Amino acid sequence: MSAEWRAVAAEIGGGVMRCPLPAADIVRVAGADAATFLGAQLINTLPAGEGVCGYNGYCSPKGRLLCTLTVWRAAGAFFLLADRGLGADFAGRLKKYVLRAKVTVAMADDSFICTGLIGDVGGEGAGGGRRLRLPGTLPRFVAVSEGPLGDGAPQAREVDENLWEAARIFAGVPRITQATCEKFLPQQLNMEELGGISFNKGCYPGQEVIARLHFLGKQKTKMLHRILPPQPAPRPGGAVTDSTGRPIGNVVTAARLPDERLLVQAVLPLADEGEIRFHAPGV
Repeated sequence: MSAEWRAVAAEIGGGVMRCPLPAADIVRVAGADAATFLGAQLINTLPAGEGVCGYNGYCSPKGRLLCTLTVWRAAGAFFLLADRGLGADFAGRLKKYVLRAKVTVAMADDSFICTGLIGDVGGEGAGGGRRLRLPGTLPRFVAVSEGPLGDGAPQAREVDENLWEAARIFAGVPRITQATCEKFLPQQLNMEELGGISFNKGCYPGQEVIARLHFLGKQKTKMLHRILPPQPAPRPGGAVTDSTGRPIGNVVTAARLPDERLLVQAVLPLADEGEIRFHAPGV
């Protein structure tokens, strides 16, 4: 856990934190051929059994990430939690490849409630929900339930979604938005470090580009974060420049810290330590 996050958590009282995640996008894939079908579409292997979740991604044929996914099995089906606003497009793209496979692809119904949890929740139950351990350097979970979490849910203080976003950035985990869909290669967003790519599985859309960078290329950029003085937040996907105005990368996401400083997540040159600037909306 980074010293930066510990300082932020201490400022607001520490302990376990809870954040409602409204309108989370969950896609259900079921059928006799579901495992084979998803294996040919996603960039990572699938969870081995129920009770296990995995981190994954879905790419365009050019190897650019369309969305990141948390995947789990339940009741004979696969459930895929996508970044908000991307689930319907992801499901639509999958349906185009079903053809004769014995697979059904659909958005999960509105009965699911997702709650984000930050901190050491120990061995406590999820209060009637399924707890998914998210990737990254901070203990973060999503509890997925078909109703409000009941008895057995971790005791936690409720925080707003901005703090949930800050924790995700400090954890080193990307979030794809509609503005950044198809903009980054998985390695640029640290998916390899996060255990979200397999280089030993079969083919999938974009596999040749991703494998070429891994085996033959030399990666020049990666996702980093910076804490900046209070200022307007940049748009996801916007250009990042150095102090001379030279373009050096792109914004992934940003969040506001409790003291009003700006936390920016961006794809930057590997060795970059200099000042960064960007054009914020309205500036």
